[in-house]
Amino acid sequence: MLVYDGDCPFCSGLSHLGVRLGLFPEQRRLAFQDAPPELARRFREADIGNQMLVLDPSTGELKGGAAGLLWLLSDAWIGPLARLLARGPLLRPIEAVYGFISSNRRLFAAPRPRGVACACEPDDSPGRQWLFTALCGLFAVLVLLLLGRAERLDPGRNGPLGAFGPLVQAGWPWCLPALLAGTLHGGLGRRYLAHLAATAAAGALILLPLAAAALLWPTALRGAFAPLLQLSCAAAAALMFAMQRRRVAYLGLARGWLARWAVCAAFGLATLGWLRELG
Repeated sequence: MLVYDGDCPFCSGLSHLGVRLGLFPEQRRLAFQDAPPELARRFREADIGNQMLVLDPSTGELKGGAAGLLWLLSDAWIGPLARLLARGPLLRPIEAVYGFISSNRRLFAAPRPRGVACACEPDDSPGRQWLFTALCGLFAVLVLLLLGRAERLDPGRNGPLGAFGPLVQAGWPWCLPALLAGTLHGGLGRRYLAHLAATAAAGALILLPLAAAALLWPTALRGAFAPLLQLSCAAAAALMFAMQRRRVAYLGLARGWLARWAVCAAFGLATLGWLRELG
């Protein structure tokens, strides 16, 4: 039976996905918040705050982390692969990836603020948070550079900034909220930066298909297809605003943080999408 954090949208979503993929039936899911007090105590002692757990109700055996998930999946249709990975040399790197994702699951999907502390809050892991921030920031930078590279292939859109145009135009306004994170103390600034990077990566993900298409078809951003850039920017803006609103509330920050970010992000996207078309 898979034991997960029912307050975490990331864990809840993954466990539900497992059911939809036929990896285990719905009755083999158990939210920690629904567990009887005695079992809940065992789950806390087994460090459920930092990992999903797998329980064998018949024997009481409890396993956690990647090893627990592979144990659960050993009875699924991918059972042969799960058993192979559980005993093979890939188990250690799988556990490292699992630990990174589990520690940063609030960054992947922030829960809604409920006014009470979650019993399954993962331990603060600065190293993994900085790595998450770097990976998300690097992804956003690469997507914008890809968009700039695609535009350099189009003689009609070869501006003075070259391939760095989209990165500078869309990215520099984000420097203000990033710098203001330094005024937050007690690790809050580090976590805010990580959530900021996650938001930037999500917006870049919206722009990635357009950048890839423009790389293959250099004139894709001109003529009748030019509005695709504006539409992509609008979709990215809507997604990022929803993410920032939820994450600022989750961190317990004042609404001014959302307002400042919204102004900066809107200016950057407008420069990237609409205003540059006027030039």
